[in-house]
Amino acid sequence: PGPPDVRFEQLGGDLLAAVDLLGRTPGVDPDRVGVLGPSQGASVAAGAAAASDRIAFVILTSVAGVTPAEQQRQEVRATMRAAGVSPGEIEDALAYLGLYFYVVRTGEAFDVLRSAWERAPDDSWARFVDMPRTIDDLRWWRDHHDFDTTSALAGTRVPTLAVWGSDDTIAPPVPNAALVRD
Repeated sequence: PGPPDVRFEQLGGDLLAAVDLLGRTPGVDPDRVGVLGPSQGASVAAGAAAASDRIAFVILTSVAGVTPAEQQRQEVRATMRAAGVSPGEIEDALAYLGLYFYVVRTGEAFDVLRSAWERAPDDSWARFVDMPRTIDDLRWWRDHHDFDTTSALAGTRVPTLAVWGSDDTIAPPVPNAALVRD
C-alpha cells in the first residue's frame, strides 16, 4: 500500500498536473497525452481520466474491478491456491480478512484482531495476510478500502486498454476483466 496520508483522489490530482505540464511541453500535442497506470496506479489513472477531459487515452495493467478490500481477498485466495494451500486454510485466511476489514471500517475490535494475529503464526495461512501491530498500521486501508475503480471507469469517456497477466494473483484476470469491461 501507498503512503497512508495520500488518497487516490490526491494522486489523481498530481497525475492531472503532470498531464498539464506535459501538454505545455514544446513538441507535445496536448490532445494526444494519455496515461498508464499499473495496479494501484490503474485506479488512480481511471479516476483522473473520469475527472478530466485532458487525458486522451488510458492504459491500465493489473486493474481490479473491485474495491481494494475485495482485491485483497482475491489476492490472498489466488496466491494461496497457487501455493497449494488447503481450502480450509484459505477459508481461515478469508475469515481473518473479514475481521481485518471490520476493524478497518469501524475502528472497533482491534484487540480481537491482535489476538487472532498473535495466535496465527503457527497457522500456515498467516504468511499470506497482513498482521498489523497497531491500529495505526491500518491507516492506509481506512483511507482506501472502499475506493470504487469501476465507478471511476464508468465515468471515463476515452479509449481505455486494460491488460492482465494470466497468472496475476494480485488482480486476477477472472473476475476482474469482466467487471472492468462491464
